[in-house]
Amino acid sequence: MNRRAKKLVFTASLLVLVGIMTSGGGCGSGGCDEDEEYESFPEITFTVSPESVTRLASGADELRRFHLDIEITSTFNAVSPRATTILFTQDPEGIISDYWTSHSDPPEDTEFTYPNIVATLPEPFDVSYQVEYDCIAVGTTTITVEWTLDSPDEDVTDHTNTDTVEVTCELYSPPDGGPDASTDEGCDDDVEGETAAALAVALKLGITEEEFCNSALLRVVINQILHSSNSVPSKPTNDDQTETQAIAPVSAPVSGSKALELFGAEIDGKDMTDFPCGDGPNGYTICPPSAGTFPSGDAIIVFNVLVDDMPLDDSTNTYQYGFVFDEDGVTGNNYMASVSYPNDFFDNTDTWYVAEYSPSGGWSLAATDATGGGMVTFTTDARIIIAGNAMILVVPASEFTVEFPLFRVTNFRHTGDWGINAPHDWDGCVYPAVADGLHDWS
Repeated sequence: MNRRAKKLVFTASLLVLVGIMTSGGGCGSGGCDEDEEYESFPEITFTVSPESVTRLASGADELRRFHLDIEITSTFNAVSPRATTILFTQDPEGIISDYWTSHSDPPEDTEFTYPNIVATLPEPFDVSYQVEYDCIAVGTTTITVEWTLDSPDEDVTDHTNTDTVEVTCELYSPPDGGPDASTDEGCDDDVEGETAAALAVALKLGITEEEFCNSALLRVVINQILHSSNSVPSKPTNDDQTETQAIAPVSAPVSGSKALELFGAEIDGKDMTDFPCGDGPNGYTICPPSAGTFPSGDAIIVFNVLVDDMPLDDSTNTYQYGFVFDEDGVTGNNYMASVSYPNDFFDNTDTWYVAEYSPSGGWSLAATDATGGGMVTFTTDARIIIAGNAMILVVPASEFTVEFPLFRVTNFRHTGDWGINAPHDWDGCVYPAVADGLHDWS
């Protein structure tokens, strides 16, 4: 696997503008003294948020994201509502792109339309507005924010203020020649316990900490996801249980006694299984229909470590977590995405192990042979374990033709229509990206 891919890094100046004073803009019914200045107390603050720059896509579409936050407040009781206009420009264009905007609850009869925000604000007011940007090219650009506050008095000049924020997007290479910043290995920097649940399961499965942390674990950071259908807009990953932050593929031996200990042991009439179907002492295990005894021999184990814990019950959402493989190493017989769904998460694979959840049906596991584009359910002895923020596939190696089958992990959430229909309520993540092929265990 090529781990030399570079990433875009964001650096920006921080600008705060406060305490705007206007001359004569608020005399009220008592009139104005030409020589007297009146404080209208309008205040506007522009802030760049570098601490929000935490996401990075893998592959060629690497992005750095940051926020421009704006807050407008005024405690002056104007004679009439004042029109406020905020204009955003970039020079040069093409270095960054705005992704989305949001604002706090605005006063009634207020219109916000980016990039030219026009708002009629009855004073006093306090409105927050945020624009999110991505670095899309290497270079430096200047964002100019021009704010115009109309005076309620026609005889007084409108107040206008202009200020700038400079943003630099640059390529980054690790100074030590180690793995690139879009992926990282090891458990040493796991200060928040992101991989603790996965490691606990690994130890139960007979995988050593050394093997899991230093040989298998690959951290990934992904910030953008394409829907399977081109008709549905892409979106940022959601930083939750639908986003993968690490994977770890392991091939491990499972003896007959170990298989019983893991998936089916009874001692003195008491279930002593580490991972019984359903709730268990070490997680929730999804079993296939009519699950039999897990066979002895080598097992293929794939860890999909998510950002957040996976909820076992959800009254609204449907989930799908896939572990999809090229089980025989022959690309010529793989399922291929259709023209209608060119970004199909299962593209270029032939064997699928999928955990699905629906509010009405709960969790289920299905195995599908998609060789040649056919989709035939087959009997499997696989298990998928949910432990905190980890989804772990354990499948007998005998179900594969090759020793280390290429694979992809997929996550998807929707509310019943796969996000196809507006307002496109869905989230998801795949690793590797469909365009990047399959993970090769290296």
